[in-house]
Amino acid sequence: MIIYGVNPVLEAIRSHPQRIHYIAVAKGAHTNRVFDAAKNAGVPVRILPPEHIDRAAGGGVHNGVIADLSEASYADFDEVVARDATNFALILDGITSARFCASRKGSAST
Repeated sequence: MIIYGVNPVLEAIRSHPQRIHYIAVAKGAHTNRVFDAAKNAGVPVRILPPEHIDRAAGGGVHNGVIADLSEASYADFDEVVARDATNFALILDGITSARFCASRKGSAST
């Protein structure tokens, strides 16, 4: 799975460095924050021609940075609820709008 843009790539490095196969940076791009974060997390960085980054990002706004990640896996429900750290579980099905989820967040905590 390819993600692109400085902030999404930095978040992936911060939260899931083990899922990142590599980060690719366009030659000449100003991405010191990404280089530093990748180095600290032990994530390999490749420098590629800008047209390769453009193609991989599929025309999206990438700021000269992409990352190739392994797909996320689903958590086993029984394992999650069995953890001591799990205080409650909120189960949603068929939600297609992020706004719906955001608008319900306050009512779910009451």
